[in-house]
Amino acid sequence: MAATQTVTGTMSVANTVNDQISGGNYLSSNSPAKPARQLSDPNHNCLQELKDALLPKMIEVDQTVTSEKATDNIIAYLLTLVCKQWRTILNQPCFWRSVAPILHKRDLYEDGIDGSKEFTSLTTFELREFESVCLVSVSDMDICEFIDHCPKTKRTLKAISLRRSTVTDAGLEVMLEQLGAVSSLELSGCNDFTEAGLWASLQPRLVSLSISDCINVADESVAAIAQRLPNLQELNFQAYHVTDGVLGCLVALRGGSLSVLRLKSCWELTNQAVVNLVHCLPQLTTLSLSGCSKITDEGVEMIAANMGKLVSLDLSWCPRITDAALEYVACDLSKLEELTLDR
Repeated sequence: MAATQTVTGTMSVANTVNDQISGGNYLSSNSPAKPARQLSDPNHNCLQELKDALLPKMIEVDQTVTSEKATDNIIAYLLTLVCKQWRTILNQPCFWRSVAPILHKRDLYEDGIDGSKEFTSLTTFELREFESVCLVSVSDMDICEFIDHCPKTKRTLKAISLRRSTVTDAGLEVMLEQLGAVSSLELSGCNDFTEAGLWASLQPRLVSLSISDCINVADESVAAIAQRLPNLQELNFQAYHVTDGVLGCLVALRGGSLSVLRLKSCWELTNQAVVNLVHCLPQLTTLSLSGCSKITDEGVEMIAANMGKLVSLDLSWCPRITDAALEYVACDLSKLEELTLDR
């Protein structure tokens, strides 16, 4: 059985499980011939009872298991081990749509009888029809094996994240062609694909793109994004060597659907980049220039004067911004709800 680690998502499983098993008998897997107690109380919350019993023990093992999301995810998994009936109920896709499992390369293979590596069974993964997944330390071949052994992902997977992986231009292109329902892509710490790979692989259906810590990403990547992704709604981009001029390429997205732009730790960007941004993307509602250390008060003044739709603005780790910039923000950004200035 493949090892999956749940990292995000909230499951309200108590009511659904109660609806499907309340008023009937359910059997303990240890006593198949003997019916367990009947749930006579229609309001009985079996998930909460199990959570109350197990949470103290879980915290003893791992002090980080304190959030409602984490405990719900763990308890839901434990319930699948109780008996076949509960497993059938809790493997239904409705419980897992907002959950993003992490699959490391080591989780995808198991030792065969002859000592060779064989791809592990992902039957449970397919049953749950996850809509998002994170693959860690995988290669082109690993991604192809994953898709071949989980054919349902071609229609169910909507978001995929590759972290610290050796995916190449060819692998990226094949992956996005095969996973035809994917509309959200994250690439983090992937140093084997190039900007040419982005030009070849990016699909117009993508509405969300995140790229960070990828050493081959620079100006040409921004141009590829602007030209290849006309339906983009959210762009999270971190690259150390992106320059001011290339942001002018984003004019292709002017008046489009892009509303969230996060440019983090783009050290080469100056106030000229802000000039290009306010000209190309006045429709933004969320903007982050966190870690763009060359931005000054004058840049903030231009943002405040020209980007009146902003609801969220992140100027953290911008050491050249002073208190004077707050006056521009307070006077002109009337719709602003969130301002981040942490250093």
